[in-house]
Amino acid sequence: MTPFEPASARFEFPIDVADVLAERARQMVAWGIARQTVSQVGPRIASMWADGPAGWAYEWSRAAESMQAKGSFLQAALLYGAAKFPCIVSRAQERAYARQLACFRLASWEFAVPFWRDVLWVGNGDAQTKVAVHRYGARVNSRTQPLLCLTGGVDTLKVELHRLASLIARATGFEVVAFDMPGTGESMLALSKDSEWVYRAVLESCGGAHRSKGIFGLSFGGHWAAKLALRGDVDFAVDLGGPIAATASDGALLANLPHGMTGIVANAMRLAALPTPAMAATILEAFSLAAQGLLTPQSLKSMSPLLAINGDDDPYVRPDDSLLFHGGPQNTVWLVPSAGHCAERRLRLLMPAILMWVRAQAYGTWSDRLAYRAASALLRPWIAGKSISA
Repeated sequence: MTPFEPASARFEFPIDVADVLAERARQMVAWGIARQTVSQVGPRIASMWADGPAGWAYEWSRAAESMQAKGSFLQAALLYGAAKFPCIVSRAQERAYARQLACFRLASWEFAVPFWRDVLWVGNGDAQTKVAVHRYGARVNSRTQPLLCLTGGVDTLKVELHRLASLIARATGFEVVAFDMPGTGESMLALSKDSEWVYRAVLESCGGAHRSKGIFGLSFGGHWAAKLALRGDVDFAVDLGGPIAATASDGALLANLPHGMTGIVANAMRLAALPTPAMAATILEAFSLAAQGLLTPQSLKSMSPLLAINGDDDPYVRPDDSLLFHGGPQNTVWLVPSAGHCAERRLRLLMPAILMWVRAQAYGTWSDRLAYRAASALLRPWIAGKSISA
């Protein structure tokens, strides 16, 4: 499946192709796939798992092959990424993922920001694992350049984050390190409640002990951003739509998430089948930061600065999860009306303020704080938490 090890306990699950296309078309365009291509490929697909004409991986791979033949390697890589979406469980998706990584390496020679792929050995006690990282914007021999980890969730891997990683590196001057969340992509590990150690180890391996370091987590990646901020393991963090705490009713919610998300999460955890509501409740209790004792008043008071953002109509994560961070004196919370999961429908409007917020945290200059206030001025109706101090 990858240059590392094949995933185990992978299984197919019910998923409606039309629903996925309707929900994710905008996201695929945001990755960098041409809107026209999305419109052309979508109607040809009738099955998520069929390995042949009208199959999801087959049709996206056809489009990718056309771009690859033209030498458009980045566009081919993104289309192969669509082919292996939403998680890699079939042979066709395995092939698409291998081709995605190969095309991305060819495309990387022409990137506008300094880039290289690295493979790190990281550990946590007796646990050791390989992590493939994509590093953007690193300066030569710099020990003061801020370091930002960028991570997606269960269905958005590091290649899909290329456009965002490049933008952050250019706009902030940070080195941006992107890699796949445990349980996904090239990760050799299953997703578990303690997966934050991988992020901490990668940041340390990339020089975080001597530099200002942060994490920007999207979707499930936002869970790890919030957890690292609560533990004080980073200097600042952005949680974009991450699940944080479970309630008694959330087991049924996880077991019946829309758009196949229950199956996607179950595959990341290397489960053998879809969880029952009772199993899902146990899973959520394990992942809950409240159940782990990290959402106490004292923890919120002493945590690293966190920017928590989500849409108030997120179909996967309760909007109240973002509001849990009001108790942190250095935190900012934006709950954006009708913006969807990860505030995706308003993300272009939010991004300038997000970038200025992380700059202000890393550099702390008056000019960066002023730029953040200017960028966030238009967002006042959505800012439910506290802003950074002057």
